[in-house]
This record gives sequence, C-alpha cells and structure tokens, in this order.
Amino acid sequence: MIFNEGEGRAQLKTRHWIIVDAQGVRRDVEGPGVVGEYPDLAPGESYEYLSSCPLPTPWGTMQGSYLFERPDGAEFSVEIGRFFLVPSAPAIHVQEV
Repeated sequence: MIFNEGEGRAQLKTRHWIIVDAQGVRRDVEGPGVVGEYPDLAPGESYEYLSSCPLPTPWGTMQGSYLFERPDGAEFSVEIGRFFLVPSAPAIHVQEV
C-alpha cells in the first residue's frame, strides 16, 4: 500500500526494485508507474495494488524506491526498505485492530 503522509499532492511516476534470490543473483526492475497505473494521491489518500515477481529460489529479498512528482513538477524519491520474499510461505492476513 502506498500512503501519502505529506502535506501536498503527489503522483507516482516510476519504480525501481532490487530483487536478490537465495543464490545472491541480483535483478533490477525499473519502469513507469505500478501495474500500469500512476496513482495521484492527495494528503491522507492511499493506493493498494497486487503484483508479483519471478523468484527461482525458495526465498529472496526485495527493496527499492518510488519516484513521485508534485503538482509544481518537483520530484522526490521514497525508499522502500529490504524485505524477505518467501513464495512457499502461506499467505498472511493482517487485520487492523
């Protein structure tokens, strides 16, 4: 989920993912938007999407960044910290309390 915690509108322009499999093989994925869309979020708005990536090993890691643009044309990057990919793990369902 992408959530706009800022004070102004921001539109997602590009993404860059670094995927590393269990063998240490790195693959970079870069491109416009996410899943063919360019969410334009006002403060407090969010955008949720599902995507996937091929992973030839039992686990891996992923990290990256999103590039956003403000209405005045200024751009800023948001870093996404590393997290584990475990395709054989059962789905985790998170419920807000």
